Amino acid sequence: MPTNANIYKLGFGFIEEAYEAYFDPNYELKRIKKERINKIIHNIKHTPEWLKSITHKAQVEGIDIETALLNNAKYVINEEDKKAIK
Repeated sequence: MPTNANIYKLGFGFIEEAYEAYFDPNYELKRIKKERINKIIHNIKHTPEWLKSITHKAQVEGIDIETALLNNAKYVINEEDKKAIK
C-alpha cells in the first residue's frame, strides 16, 4: 500500500515492467538472466568460503560487496554459457 514513506515508488515498478514485457523483444532473456544472477548471488551468500573470498576481493579492489557479488555472478554466468556452447 502506498504511504508517504514509499509514494515515490508508486506502482512498485509494475508500469516499467509491463512496458518492457510488451515492447522489448529481449525481455524474456533479460528476465531469465536476472533470475540466474539472483540465484548465484544467493548461493554465494550461503557458501561461507565463497562469500569470504568475494568480500576480500571487494576490499582489495575498493568496491562495495554488492557490486562484487554482481560482478562475480555475471562472471559465473559467462563461464557457464561458454561451457554450454562447446
